[in-house]
Amino acid sequence: MGKILKWVGIVIGGLVVVVLLAVVVVYTLGRAKFSQNANVGHPVTIPTSAEAVARGKYLASSVMGCDGCHGPGLQGQAFFDPAVVPNSPPFGILYAPNLTTGQSGVGSMSDAQFERAIRHGIGEDGRTLLIMPSQEYTHLTDEDFGALIAYIKTLPPSDAPTKPRALSFMAYVLAGAGQLGQLPYEQIDQNAAPVASLAASTSAEYGQYLSHIAACRDCHGVDLKGAVDPETGAPTPSLTNSGEVGGWTVDQFLTALHTGARPDGSQLSEAMPWMAYGTMTDNDLTAIYNYLHTLN
Repeated sequence: MGKILKWVGIVIGGLVVVVLLAVVVVYTLGRAKFSQNANVGHPVTIPTSAEAVARGKYLASSVMGCDGCHGPGLQGQAFFDPAVVPNSPPFGILYAPNLTTGQSGVGSMSDAQFERAIRHGIGEDGRTLLIMPSQEYTHLTDEDFGALIAYIKTLPPSDAPTKPRALSFMAYVLAGAGQLGQLPYEQIDQNAAPVASLAASTSAEYGQYLSHIAACRDCHGVDLKGAVDPETGAPTPSLTNSGEVGGWTVDQFLTALHTGARPDGSQLSEAMPWMAYGTMTDNDLTAIYNYLHTLN
Protein backbone atom coordinates (compact mmCIF):
# COMPACT_ATOMS: atom_id res chain seq x y z
CA MET A 1 0.00 0.00 0.00
CA GLY A 2 2.83 2.33 0.89
CA LYS A 3 4.52 1.73 -2.47
CA ILE A 4 1.25 2.47 -4.28
CA LEU A 5 0.83 5.76 -2.41
CA LYS A 6 4.45 6.61 -3.15
CA TRP A 7 3.95 6.06 -6.87
CA VAL A 8 0.68 8.02 -6.82
CA GLY A 9 2.54 10.88 -5.16
CA ILE A 10 5.29 10.72 -7.77
CA VAL A 11 2.76 10.78 -10.62
CA ILE A 12 0.82 13.67 -9.09
CA GLY A 13 4.04 15.54 -8.41
CA GLY A 14 5.13 14.98 -11.99
CA LEU A 15 1.82 16.26 -13.32
CA VAL A 16 2.10 19.36 -11.15
CA VAL A 17 5.59 20.03 -12.52
CA VAL A 18 4.35 19.57 -16.10
CA VAL A 19 1.42 21.95 -15.52
CA LEU A 20 3.68 24.55 -13.91
CA LEU A 21 6.13 24.29 -16.79
CA ALA A 22 3.27 24.69 -19.28
CA VAL A 23 2.04 27.78 -17.45
CA VAL A 24 5.54 29.26 -17.45
CA VAL A 25 5.90 28.61 -21.18
CA VAL A 26 2.51 30.14 -21.98
CA TYR A 27 3.25 33.13 -19.73
CA THR A 28 6.59 33.65 -21.50
CA LEU A 29 4.87 33.49 -24.89
CA GLY A 30 2.31 36.02 -23.67
CA ARG A 31 5.00 38.46 -22.54
CA ALA A 32 6.70 38.09 -25.92
CA LYS A 33 3.44 38.93 -27.74
CA PHE A 34 3.24 42.22 -25.85
CA SER A 35 6.80 43.35 -26.52
CA GLN A 36 7.45 43.03 -30.26
CA ASN A 37 9.71 46.11 -30.37
CA ALA A 38 9.39 45.92 -34.15
CA ASN A 39 11.16 48.41 -36.37
CA VAL A 40 8.17 49.38 -38.49
CA GLY A 41 6.64 52.56 -39.80
CA HIS A 42 6.62 55.01 -42.69
CA PRO A 43 7.74 58.65 -42.59
CA VAL A 44 4.90 61.16 -42.90
CA THR A 45 5.06 64.94 -43.17
CA ILE A 46 2.68 66.54 -40.68
CA PRO A 47 0.92 69.65 -42.04
CA THR A 48 0.28 72.78 -40.01
CA SER A 49 -2.49 74.52 -41.95
CA ALA A 50 -5.83 75.40 -40.38
CA GLU A 51 -7.53 73.21 -42.98
CA ALA A 52 -5.47 70.19 -41.97
CA VAL A 53 -6.18 70.76 -38.28
CA ALA A 54 -9.90 71.04 -39.01
CA ARG A 55 -9.78 67.81 -41.01
CA GLY A 56 -7.94 66.09 -38.17
CA LYS A 57 -10.50 67.25 -35.62
CA TYR A 58 -13.32 65.94 -37.81
CA LEU A 59 -11.60 62.58 -38.18
CA ALA A 60 -10.89 62.28 -34.46
CA SER A 61 -14.33 63.40 -33.30
CA SER A 62 -16.76 62.19 -35.95
CA VAL A 63 -15.18 59.32 -37.87
CA MET A 64 -12.64 57.61 -35.63
CA GLY A 65 -14.35 58.44 -32.33
CA CYS A 66 -11.01 58.84 -30.54
CA ASP A 67 -12.65 60.29 -27.42
CA GLY A 68 -14.62 57.07 -27.03
CA CYS A 69 -11.42 55.46 -25.73
CA HIS A 70 -9.19 58.40 -24.86
CA GLY A 71 -11.91 60.37 -23.07
CA PRO A 72 -13.01 64.01 -23.32
CA GLY A 73 -10.28 66.21 -24.70
CA LEU A 74 -8.32 63.01 -25.42
CA GLN A 75 -6.97 63.31 -21.87
CA GLY A 76 -6.95 59.55 -21.28
CA GLN A 77 -9.16 57.21 -19.30
CA ALA A 78 -9.13 53.76 -17.73
CA PHE A 79 -10.03 50.53 -19.49
CA PHE A 80 -9.05 48.16 -16.70
CA ASP A 81 -8.36 49.42 -13.19
CA PRO A 82 -10.19 47.91 -10.19
CA ALA A 83 -9.75 51.18 -8.32
CA VAL A 84 -11.57 53.17 -11.02
CA VAL A 85 -13.62 50.83 -13.23
CA PRO A 86 -16.10 48.58 -11.38
CA ASN A 87 -15.97 44.90 -12.34
CA SER A 88 -12.71 45.28 -14.24
CA PRO A 89 -11.56 41.92 -15.65
CA PRO A 90 -8.45 40.42 -14.04
CA PHE A 91 -6.14 41.88 -16.67
CA GLY A 92 -4.30 44.33 -14.44
CA ILE A 93 -4.21 48.05 -15.22
CA LEU A 94 -4.67 49.46 -18.70
CA TYR A 95 -5.42 53.07 -19.63
CA ALA A 96 -5.97 54.77 -22.96
CA PRO A 97 -3.21 57.36 -22.69
CA ASN A 98 -3.53 61.10 -22.37
CA LEU A 99 -2.73 62.34 -25.89
CA THR A 100 -2.01 65.94 -24.89
CA THR A 101 1.40 67.43 -24.16
CA GLY A 102 0.60 67.72 -20.45
CA GLN A 103 3.00 66.25 -17.91
CA SER A 104 1.09 62.96 -17.83
CA GLY A 105 0.48 62.92 -21.59
CA VAL A 106 2.20 61.34 -24.57
CA GLY A 107 1.58 64.27 -26.90
CA SER A 108 5.29 64.97 -27.10
CA MET A 109 5.94 61.73 -28.96
CA SER A 110 7.69 62.09 -32.27
CA ASP A 111 5.69 61.91 -35.48
CA ALA A 112 7.28 58.53 -36.16
CA GLN A 113 6.18 57.23 -32.75
CA PHE A 114 2.62 58.39 -33.37
CA GLU A 115 2.67 56.68 -36.76
CA ARG A 116 3.90 53.41 -35.30
CA ALA A 117 1.25 53.47 -32.58
CA ILE A 118 -1.71 54.43 -34.76
CA ARG A 119 -1.01 52.62 -38.03
CA HIS A 120 1.15 49.74 -36.76
CA GLY A 121 0.03 48.93 -33.21
CA ILE A 122 3.42 49.50 -31.56
CA GLY A 123 3.68 51.88 -28.60
CA GLU A 124 6.34 54.52 -28.10
CA ASP A 125 8.44 52.17 -25.96
CA GLY A 126 8.16 49.18 -28.30
CA ARG A 127 5.23 47.52 -26.55
CA THR A 128 2.53 45.80 -28.57
CA LEU A 129 -0.71 47.72 -28.07
CA LEU A 130 -3.66 45.70 -26.84
CA ILE A 131 -6.87 47.61 -27.66
CA MET A 132 -5.85 50.31 -30.13
CA PRO A 133 -7.59 49.29 -33.42
CA SER A 134 -4.48 49.79 -35.52
CA GLN A 135 -5.59 46.97 -37.82
CA GLU A 136 -8.20 49.46 -39.05
CA TYR A 137 -6.22 52.67 -38.67
CA THR A 138 -3.46 51.18 -40.81
CA HIS A 139 -5.80 52.12 -43.69
CA LEU A 140 -5.35 55.85 -42.98
CA THR A 141 -3.88 57.69 -45.93
CA ASP A 142 -0.80 59.81 -45.29
CA GLU A 143 -2.92 62.93 -45.72
CA ASP A 144 -5.50 61.91 -43.14
CA PHE A 145 -2.89 60.57 -40.73
CA GLY A 146 -1.01 63.85 -41.02
CA ALA A 147 -4.18 65.85 -40.41
CA LEU A 148 -5.00 63.75 -37.35
CA ILE A 149 -1.60 64.37 -35.79
CA ALA A 150 -1.78 68.06 -36.72
CA TYR A 151 -5.00 68.25 -34.69
CA ILE A 152 -3.60 66.26 -31.74
CA LYS A 153 -0.71 68.71 -31.54
CA THR A 154 -3.21 71.54 -30.95
CA LEU A 155 -4.88 69.89 -27.93
CA PRO A 156 -4.68 71.96 -24.73
CA PRO A 157 -2.14 70.37 -22.35
CA SER A 158 -3.73 68.37 -19.57
CA ASP A 159 -2.26 66.70 -16.51
CA ALA A 160 -5.22 64.36 -16.08
CA PRO A 161 -3.86 61.38 -14.13
CA THR A 162 -3.36 58.09 -15.92
CA LYS A 163 -1.45 54.99 -14.86
CA PRO A 164 1.22 53.06 -16.75
CA ARG A 165 0.24 49.70 -18.17
CA ALA A 166 0.65 46.87 -15.68
CA LEU A 167 -0.85 43.72 -17.12
CA SER A 168 -1.55 40.84 -14.79
CA PHE A 169 -0.09 37.34 -14.83
CA MET A 170 -3.51 36.14 -16.06
CA ALA A 171 -3.43 38.55 -19.02
CA TYR A 172 -0.07 37.21 -20.16
CA VAL A 173 -1.16 33.59 -19.74
CA LEU A 174 -4.36 34.16 -21.72
CA ALA A 175 -2.45 35.97 -24.47
CA GLY A 176 0.16 33.21 -24.64
CA ALA A 177 -2.59 30.60 -24.87
CA GLY A 178 -4.21 32.47 -27.75
CA GLN A 179 -7.35 33.28 -25.75
CA LEU A 180 -7.21 37.02 -26.48
CA GLY A 181 -7.19 36.48 -30.23
CA GLN A 182 -4.78 38.23 -32.55
CA LEU A 183 -3.45 41.54 -31.32
CA PRO A 184 -3.82 44.54 -33.67
CA TYR A 185 -0.11 44.34 -34.57
CA GLU A 186 -0.52 40.74 -35.69
CA GLN A 187 -3.40 41.59 -38.03
CA ILE A 188 -1.39 44.13 -40.03
CA ASP A 189 0.84 43.53 -43.02
CA GLN A 190 3.71 45.52 -41.57
CA ASN A 191 5.55 45.62 -44.89
CA ALA A 192 2.63 47.01 -46.91
CA ALA A 193 2.90 50.46 -48.43
CA PRO A 194 0.62 53.17 -47.01
CA VAL A 195 -2.86 53.44 -48.51
CA ALA A 196 -2.91 55.69 -51.56
CA SER A 197 -4.60 59.08 -51.43
CA LEU A 198 -8.33 58.92 -51.90
CA ALA A 199 -10.53 61.85 -52.83
CA ALA A 200 -13.62 62.34 -50.67
CA SER A 201 -16.83 61.43 -52.48
CA THR A 202 -20.03 59.44 -52.01
CA SER A 203 -18.54 56.45 -53.83
CA ALA A 204 -18.57 52.94 -52.39
CA GLU A 205 -14.76 52.96 -52.58
CA TYR A 206 -14.57 55.98 -50.29
CA GLY A 207 -17.25 54.45 -48.07
CA GLN A 208 -15.10 51.34 -47.66
CA TYR A 209 -12.21 53.57 -46.60
CA LEU A 210 -14.37 55.34 -44.02
CA SER A 211 -15.73 52.01 -42.74
CA HIS A 212 -12.15 50.99 -41.95
CA ILE A 213 -11.04 54.13 -40.13
CA ALA A 214 -14.38 54.24 -38.28
CA ALA A 215 -13.47 50.73 -37.04
CA CYS A 216 -16.88 49.31 -37.97
CA ARG A 217 -15.36 45.82 -38.07
CA ASP A 218 -14.35 45.99 -34.43
CA CYS A 219 -17.99 45.38 -33.47
CA HIS A 220 -19.67 44.10 -36.63
CA GLY A 221 -17.06 41.53 -37.66
CA VAL A 222 -14.43 41.46 -40.37
CA ASP A 223 -17.10 40.79 -43.01
CA LEU A 224 -19.57 43.25 -41.39
CA LYS A 225 -22.11 40.42 -41.11
CA GLY A 226 -22.41 40.79 -37.36
CA ALA A 227 -20.39 39.53 -34.43
CA VAL A 228 -20.36 39.83 -30.65
CA ASP A 229 -19.85 43.24 -29.06
CA PRO A 230 -16.47 43.06 -27.28
CA GLU A 231 -17.70 45.20 -24.37
CA THR A 232 -21.26 44.01 -23.78
CA GLY A 233 -21.12 40.47 -25.16
CA ALA A 234 -24.35 41.15 -27.06
CA PRO A 235 -24.69 40.18 -30.75
CA THR A 236 -24.22 42.99 -33.25
CA PRO A 237 -26.28 43.18 -36.45
CA SER A 238 -25.16 42.53 -39.99
CA LEU A 239 -24.54 45.73 -41.95
CA THR A 240 -24.75 43.95 -45.28
CA ASN A 241 -27.65 43.47 -47.67
CA SER A 242 -28.50 40.26 -45.82
CA GLY A 243 -29.26 42.17 -42.62
CA GLU A 244 -31.78 44.74 -41.43
CA VAL A 245 -29.64 47.68 -42.52
CA GLY A 246 -29.62 46.27 -46.05
CA GLY A 247 -33.31 47.07 -46.31
CA TRP A 248 -32.98 50.71 -45.28
CA THR A 249 -33.09 53.58 -47.73
CA VAL A 250 -30.24 56.07 -47.67
CA ASP A 251 -32.51 58.61 -45.93
CA GLN A 252 -33.40 56.05 -43.26
CA PHE A 253 -29.71 55.26 -42.80
CA LEU A 254 -28.85 58.94 -42.38
CA THR A 255 -31.71 59.45 -39.92
CA ALA A 256 -30.63 56.45 -37.85
CA LEU A 257 -27.06 57.72 -37.60
CA HIS A 258 -28.06 61.32 -36.93
CA THR A 259 -30.79 60.60 -34.37
CA GLY A 260 -30.29 57.03 -33.17
CA ALA A 261 -33.80 56.08 -34.35
CA ARG A 262 -34.30 53.07 -36.61
CA PRO A 263 -36.98 53.17 -39.32
CA ASP A 264 -39.34 51.21 -37.03
CA GLY A 265 -38.95 53.83 -34.30
CA SER A 266 -36.76 51.75 -31.97
CA GLN A 267 -33.48 53.15 -30.70
CA LEU A 268 -30.02 52.03 -31.64
CA SER A 269 -28.09 50.41 -28.81
CA GLU A 270 -26.13 52.78 -26.58
CA ALA A 271 -23.11 50.60 -27.32
CA MET A 272 -23.31 51.88 -30.89
CA PRO A 273 -21.48 55.27 -30.96
CA TRP A 274 -24.06 56.81 -33.27
CA MET A 275 -23.79 60.16 -31.48
CA ALA A 276 -20.23 60.48 -32.81
CA TYR A 277 -20.92 58.95 -36.22
CA GLY A 278 -24.03 61.10 -36.50
CA THR A 279 -21.83 64.19 -36.71
CA MET A 280 -20.28 62.92 -39.94
CA THR A 281 -21.31 64.77 -43.08
CA ASP A 282 -24.22 63.44 -45.11
CA ASN A 283 -21.82 62.82 -47.99
CA ASP A 284 -19.56 60.62 -45.84
CA LEU A 285 -22.49 58.69 -44.39
CA THR A 286 -23.88 58.24 -47.89
CA ALA A 287 -20.53 56.84 -49.01
CA ILE A 288 -20.63 54.31 -46.17
CA TYR A 289 -24.22 53.42 -47.09
CA ASN A 290 -23.22 52.91 -50.72
CA TYR A 291 -20.35 50.66 -49.67
CA LEU A 292 -22.49 48.57 -47.31
CA HIS A 293 -24.95 47.99 -50.12
CA THR A 294 -22.26 46.29 -52.18
CA LEU A 295 -21.97 43.57 -49.51
CA ASN A 296 -24.11 40.43 -49.53
